[in-house]
Amino acid sequence: MSLKKMGNYKDYRAVVFLIGGLLFTVFLYYIIKDIPEKSCRQKEIFARELSIVKGGIVIKKLHDAPNHNYETVRYIDSEGQKETTVFVFEKSGCYSYLQERDSIFKDGGSFVFRISHQGKDTSFILNYGCKK
Repeated sequence: MSLKKMGNYKDYRAVVFLIGGLLFTVFLYYIIKDIPEKSCRQKEIFARELSIVKGGIVIKKLHDAPNHNYETVRYIDSEGQKETTVFVFEKSGCYSYLQERDSIFKDGGSFVFRISHQGKDTSFILNYGCKK
């Protein structure tokens, strides 16, 4: 088949570029669309599994400068002094509410973070800004 039968070569090339551009745009959309969902899953897994507090007393709240300035809580429990970064990316206000000498508890696999603050028990559901 010759180019004369297909029409103008420039028209043919424009159509090919248009179709290629549309396919690339659709592909890019589906790649970018998944990024926030993957990020949310990673945050939720991090919070659920890595941050288990088995009843401790807060000894210090800090922003851990060597660790990306993450909101960190240093606490002491029956096993000794520990730290948790469960508040990284967290939006419920739990970290702001928390004070030194508060009692804290969080089960693995749970988003519920319990705080006993001046004799008052408060539960926060950790929120990482993900759609449920």
